[in-house]
Amino acid sequence: MGFGIIISGLTLAFTKAWAYTLCLLAILPFMVAIMVISERMMRKGTVAAKKAYSQSGGYAEQALNAVKIVVAFGMEQTELDNFVHYLEPARKAALMSAFGASTATSSIIFIMFIMYAYAFFVG
Repeated sequence: MGFGIIISGLTLAFTKAWAYTLCLLAILPFMVAIMVISERMMRKGTVAAKKAYSQSGGYAEQALNAVKIVVAFGMEQTELDNFVHYLEPARKAALMSAFGASTATSSIIFIMFIMYAYAFFVG
């Protein structure tokens, strides 16, 4: 559906005002570049968050499997501190992923508003 909208929109734009359409298509490479950069940032953050969560989850599973030994030696607080230690990189990775997603969204909206301003200026 999106591809059909793009094709029909460009066809209509070129038939009605081809010079105006060419002026507005000059901004398209900037929008594509920002989308590619934002996609890479979000993918990198997601991979880092998944890796960190798997490490902390593995440590928690190990501690839960040995719960009798942990309780017998009174090491509950130590295990909790170790789990929090492993969970901190996961929190940082999730924050970076969220920062990348919000930066990407705001950049795309910024370029869209620049495109509107340029369209009003040229038109």
